[in-house]
Amino acid sequence: MYLYLLFPNEQLETEIEASRSLIQSDKQHHIPHGKESVQEKKILSQENNTQRFNEQVQDPRRQYWVQCRNENQVELTELVTELDQLPLSCV
Repeated sequence: MYLYLLFPNEQLETEIEASRSLIQSDKQHHIPHGKESVQEKKILSQENNTQRFNEQVQDPRRQYWVQCRNENQVELTELVTELDQLPLSCV
């Protein structure tokens, strides 16, 4: 459950990136004039800022996930070792 919160579906991320590229490509081919141009430049700037922010946030999330996974792996390994050392008894 927590992994889903930290890492949304990678296929969805790929689709979002693909659609974002198409939108930016369409916007580059369209040459706006006047107020429309200013508004589109603001929107593109906001989209770029959002994308950079998401990239900056994603790396610490991945690092945290790897750290938690490694810590849990050690705990599981220790538990398995302890369980292996326990004598088997049938009741």
